[in-house]
Amino acid sequence: MFALPVLLLTATVAPLHAAVAPADAAAILQIEAHRLPPRALAPFVEHPDADTRARAARALGRLRDPAALAGLRPLLEDPDPRVRIEAAFALGQTPGGASPARVRFPDEPDARVRARLAEALGKQGDAEVVPTLLAALHEEGELLRPSPVPAAAAVALGRLAMRDVRTADDPAVISALLRCLHRLDRPTRRGAAFALARSRATSIRPPDRDRLLRAAGEDWDPVVRARLVRAATNLDIPDPLRFEVLDRAARDVEPPVRVAAARAAAGANWAGVQALLDDPDVGVRREAIAAVVEVEELDAGALLQPFIDAGADLDAAEAARTSGDPALVLAADAIAALASHDRLPDP
Repeated sequence: MFALPVLLLTATVAPLHAAVAPADAAAILQIEAHRLPPRALAPFVEHPDADTRARAARALGRLRDPAALAGLRPLLEDPDPRVRIEAAFALGQTPGGASPARVRFPDEPDARVRARLAEALGKQGDAEVVPTLLAALHEEGELLRPSPVPAAAAVALGRLAMRDVRTADDPAVISALLRCLHRLDRPTRRGAAFALARSRATSIRPPDRDRLLRAAGEDWDPVVRARLVRAATNLDIPDPLRFEVLDRAARDVEPPVRVAAARAAAGANWAGVQALLDDPDVGVRREAIAAVVEVEELDAGALLQPFIDAGADLDAAEAARTSGDPALVLAADAIAALASHDRLPDP
């Protein structure tokens, strides 16, 4: 639904200069393409030019080989932060990369590098990295420039939950993420909401539950609200309370929040999703079409037949070509949804 929050880091990372000698660039590319052993990059890891070392770090990550860690460790201490950024990112692509990332994290002076190290911990770490990430949630920036580290740490906790690292669902983690929603910087708030949405925790402390349910309907950022709708409907709460969250989300002025409500409908067995079939936003309608076939008490065939009928003539095809009318697309979605559950009527 939304771009992963880790993409916010790209704006803070200086691009590699095009200063790598063409012959060196070609050689590194060949090593990547032929999946040669990481030791083949040793001359470039030790190269006097920082751009070349950074390019070598990127290549080591792309090899996705644990043997690359031997080359990445010295690059984590490179005097040029651009090299360290590339090396930290490469750790996230390399099996076993969490250990050197965790060792380097407290000693790294550059917040951009620490953000990449946090990202690597989320991709490669286990329960042992959770305390490091929790501490990183509290890092402050300078003056009016928030640090990118808390957002990266929050997303990393979400990635751990996606990888079924159970400690990432600990009540202390949930509480810390909810506190991040009170921060002013948008990336951290969105990162925390991302992690809460990916959490597999179904039972949390009552004060945290109430805070989450309230924020799902009242937060000022629609991206946060949408993600918290997913988090709230995952909780082990009575159906009337869950349906209240979804009903409120279905009336939200922002389409992404209504999309979140439609996507949560199947897991919640929420019949109210049928109202979203008439939503003014085509994206919401498409999600609602996919959801109604999952809700047991709804007659999906009767609800979706009008979409099929509307897209069943040449006028719909012509309108799709000339004005972008979605009738044909919605008809195809309806047919696919019914077919996926073997509920298409006989011709």
